[in-house]
Order: sequence, then structure tokens, then C-alpha cells
Amino acid sequence: MANLKVQCSLIFLLSIEIVFADWNDADFRSIDGVEVDRIRFVYKGNKLVKNGVLRAAMRSREGEPFVRQAFKEDLVTIVNLYQSRGYRSARIPRKNCQINTKGDQVRLLIEVESGPLWHVKKMSVKTADGLMDSVLLGLTGLKDGMPLNYERILEGERVIQVYLNQAGYPHAQVRNEWINEDARSHNVEILYNVDIGRKMYFGKLTIENLDRLHTAPSLFSSYVKLRSGELYDPEKLAVARNALAGSDLFRTVLINTPRVAQGDSIQPIFIRVQERKYKSLSANLLMNSSQRSIEPRLTGSAEHRNWLGRGLGIGLHSSWGRPIQGLTVSFTDRDVLRSNVDWVLTVGVNEEWNRKRVFADPTSVGQFQFLRSTDGFLNQLFENAGRLAADDYVRNATYDYESKERLWSLQSVLSRRWEKFYEAQVSFSLSEAYNRPSSRGRINYEPVDSFRGDFDVFDQEIPVNSFWQRILSEKTRSVSLASQLLRDTRDDRITPKEGLFVRFEGIYALELGGEETSVFDSEIECRIYRRLSSRFIFALAAQAVRTVSMNSDGSLPQLYWKAYGGEGSLRGVERNFIQVAGGGRSGLNLRSELRGQWGALGSVIFWDRAQVWPRFLDARPLSLNGMVDGVGFGLRYVYGFPFRLDVAINDGFDLSQRMRFYFSIGQAF
Repeated sequence: MANLKVQCSLIFLLSIEIVFADWNDADFRSIDGVEVDRIRFVYKGNKLVKNGVLRAAMRSREGEPFVRQAFKEDLVTIVNLYQSRGYRSARIPRKNCQINTKGDQVRLLIEVESGPLWHVKKMSVKTADGLMDSVLLGLTGLKDGMPLNYERILEGERVIQVYLNQAGYPHAQVRNEWINEDARSHNVEILYNVDIGRKMYFGKLTIENLDRLHTAPSLFSSYVKLRSGELYDPEKLAVARNALAGSDLFRTVLINTPRVAQGDSIQPIFIRVQERKYKSLSANLLMNSSQRSIEPRLTGSAEHRNWLGRGLGIGLHSSWGRPIQGLTVSFTDRDVLRSNVDWVLTVGVNEEWNRKRVFADPTSVGQFQFLRSTDGFLNQLFENAGRLAADDYVRNATYDYESKERLWSLQSVLSRRWEKFYEAQVSFSLSEAYNRPSSRGRINYEPVDSFRGDFDVFDQEIPVNSFWQRILSEKTRSVSLASQLLRDTRDDRITPKEGLFVRFEGIYALELGGEETSVFDSEIECRIYRRLSSRFIFALAAQAVRTVSMNSDGSLPQLYWKAYGGEGSLRGVERNFIQVAGGGRSGLNLRSELRGQWGALGSVIFWDRAQVWPRFLDARPLSLNGMVDGVGFGLRYVYGFPFRLDVAINDGFDLSQRMRFYFSIGQAF
């Protein structure tokens, strides 16, 4: 034994020499505050715990300043880890530290001696009458002769406790006791002392301060499925508490089960809740700037989240001013029939200003006659080459104008969340959309230059009047069914720093009246957030859309045309400026940001890309010239939530105003 100790000491000293070569011995009291370069372990006996596990349990860390008090606690933690696994004689016989010649780094070496492994000689359970001893012991799964493992012993204690609680013994107590310890054979007996207590039944359920709560008593009854006289089960209490907390109506939920008098088997239940604010009223004044003007925009909302005390939500949301204004009324029923499904019903009318590009129609007598009177080349072509050539010329010309869309909609949505990260939605909607040129705008008539040859370029604008509003208007009535599935692991919805957001959506719509065109619309969106360091975050978002018309001629209602541009898609161009004549069927939007934060101040550099195509096969997302680009930088100021100011420049696609400014709240995505 003496020779073995000498050999171990030599191994320990040799390890120090190898690991700490060219480093000098130091006293632990003199190295407080010096950076820890390395932590190494030397083992005598069995290596039961991996080095990484030991380091994770320690407060002392490589690359951080050394704290002597924390290191002392680390040594105790290491010994406790070994002892909990049955090595009751585990200890730290030696520890060493050395400092480099510069005096700015230290290395630590710890010798761990596990000692012999202890075993459980006998497992037993002791109750007052002994009738349940064998049953309770069998539940633990612990056997005589097994290696001593304190974690498994505690788990057995918990198993017995849960079993008794669910059997109607809420006041049962279980305590493990180690007896007849034999240091020579390294054996010990484990005895579970169990005080079963009285069998209990649920008594009266009381909601404290019910007269001061807005929530109706019937709502509590629908969430809390506890009936007087039922066998007491703490699991039912946990389910009731989670149901009340998950309703999002209460800030806190407490369930109290006080001790009852000796001999009483009826357990009263007391529930105390603190309600969240259920009324809200808000209003905002925004300013929209463009090259031509600065226009105000007002938004407001009023909500009641616990209407009639039944947990129902009603809301009124309104806005006035460009680019979107309107009024929407919503009704929400959370957890319908306690199925974890939420139902939202919305009805509203909204007006939206957009840019539209449509092809001219040579079959329209009014259009054709008007264009002949204003476009000299068309008139000459008609006289020299005939009507067919003139029709072909008009058919390829386009009108570019500001459109005003009025949309009436009724939508019913069922949604369900599960496992915290997942959500599914199914919705049914009825809508009526009416698109027409804005009475304040003008129409840019754009014939194809290749037809005109050396003829002067046509640059005349057409004023919008009742004739053109009638010609270019479109009314669409449709019924649609949509489904959506998303996964959201972001750490924050407003200012995410890490996580993933993925969304899939599919819509089938049927146009009512006329030719009854059916449309299938699909969308995929993905956002990725990665923390690069304590100050920098990289964010990437991608969105792909595709619309397919089931009509024989491929016509698509304007309601489903795809367009990008502006806030929310590509900064640096006018809103919905990226589009194609006749409506885009496919589109792709890529956004990337590098975000930095220094206290309340932050900065961002970004690159946005987007494009739409008339056909899916026309898409060229990998081509440098196939998409529109917007780049820029931004500033952030966090005051509860981030205020955002972005400056963006487009690649020349929108020459009317290459630089644009955006001010808003929250991150761009």
C-alpha cells in the first residue's frame, strides 16, 4: 500500500511537470483575479465523471478570473458528484496551481481519488401497518446488491410519493434512511420510512375574492374539473392550474390546499387569481413620406379581452391614410370547448393604394378609338397595315397607374398550438374586391418600342376620368379555404436574437360569378437568427410565393397578383413597385441583416433582394441581374422596445427616388 501511494505521488508530480512546464508554482491566495488558462484533472482510481461534466459543474472557468472562494466550492462539488454515484470515500488529496512568467495567467490541476464503490446490501420499505411495504418497494425498481446511487434512491422516494398522492394520500411523507453502514465491506442498507397519512377527498372549491373579479364563476368551472367527493389527486390540481394560466386571462394563479383538522378526510381547495388588464385603447399618428408629399396616417384600436367575463375577446381596429386604411371588427373565443383550439372571426373593409400594370385590350372599342386618337403611330399602323397589326400593337402595350382596391372580407380562423413551438391554422373566408384607378392619379400608356422603330417615343399621360375608371375597374367575389403550419423557436417575437421561424401556407380560392375562376396560392417563409457574439446577430429571411390559375386562359384576378417593394419586403423602392404587367404569378424575397448592439444603441447593415415573374419557369433567383436589390444601413434605439430608422438605396430599378427613409418600431423582421 505504501508503494502504491509513492507511485501515485510520482505520477501526480510528473503530470504537474508535463502540464505546467515553464510555469512557476504559486499560492492560491496570491492568484485571485488572474485569468485561468487551463484546468486539468488527474485520477486515482476510477474516472467516473467526464472532464467536461466536471468543468460544467464548476464555477471556475477557463478564460475567466480565478476566485479562490469559488474554487473551494468547486472542490466540494466534485466530491459530491462522486459520492452521489456511490463512491462515499471520494476526496481531493491534492491540488496545485502555477502562474506564468508574465503573471497574467494561471493553470490549475486537481487530483481526484474516487475510493471504493459502495453497494446497497438491502432495500426495504417501512409503513405503519406493513401491508403496502412490498408493493411500494416494487415500484422503485431498486434491488439488493445494486451499486449505491443517490440519484436513483431519491428517484425511488419520488416514485413512492407520487403513487401515494395519486392514490388519495396528499399528506404522505417519504424519507430515506441509511442504516448499518459497514466501512470494511463498503455496504449500507437503505430504508424508506413512509407515513401514508389519511386518505383524502376533494372538498369545497372556493374562488377567493370572487366578488372583485370580472371573470364569471362559470368560466372557472369550465377550466377547473374538480368535483367535491372525488378522490384527491394532485395531478388534477396541476391540470386545473395550467388550464387557468393557459387562458391568458390571469397574471398569477395560486391553488392552496391547507391542512385539515385531525381525523378529517375532506380537503378544501382555495384558488386565488390576479386578472390581467382586459381593456385596452390605443392610437398612433404616423407620417408617410414620398418624393411628392408627406401625408399623415392615423391608426387606433379598442379591445376587450374578457368580454362578459367569459374569456371572449372583441376588438375594433381602424386606420386612416395611405397606403392602407379601413375598419376591422374581430371576435375571439379562446380554447373553444376546452379543446385547445382558438376561434377568431373578423369582418371588415379596407382600402389599399397600389401600383398596377395591365395590358391594353384591343377588343375594347372605347380603348382602341381613344388610343388611335392619341397615338399617331397606332393610327398610321392601322391605316397602312390593317386591324390585325394594330390589335397586336395594342395587345402588347401596357397601362401603368395608381390603383385603389376596396376589399370587403369575412374570415373565420381556427388555430391550435402544441409543444410550445408549433401552430396550425385553418381558415374560411368570403371576400369582395373592387380595383379601379385612383381618381387622383394619371395613367402612363407604354407601347412597345420595338413596334415603333424610328417613330417618336410616346410619353403622354392619360388623365383618369369616369371612362377609364370604368374600363380598368375589376370586381372579384371569391370564397377561399386556407391552411397554415408554422414552427417558431425565436427567443423574442419583437427583437429576436436566436431561433428559427418557418411557415407554410396554402390557399384554394374560387371566384364567384362570371367564369368562376379557381386559384391555388402557396407561400413558404423562413427566418433564421444566429448570435455571432455578445454584440452581433445575423438575421436572414426568405419568402417564396406562387399562384396558379385553374382557368383555361390562365387569367388571374388582380386580388392575387404578386408584387414586392417597400417596408416589409425590399427597402429602397416604392411600395409594391416590383411587379409585371398582367400580374406576377411567382415571387422571391430575400432579406439579410447584420445587427450590432451597444447598450441602448444599435446599428444595422442590410441587403434586400426581390423579384416577381409572370411564370414560374421565368424565375432566375441566382442571377445577379435577375432580381432587384436594395442596400443600406440603420440605427436602433431601445427604450422598452427598439425604435428603428433605416436608410436604403435601390440598384436603379426605381429612378424616381433612389434613396428612401423608414422609421418604425421593432426590427424589420
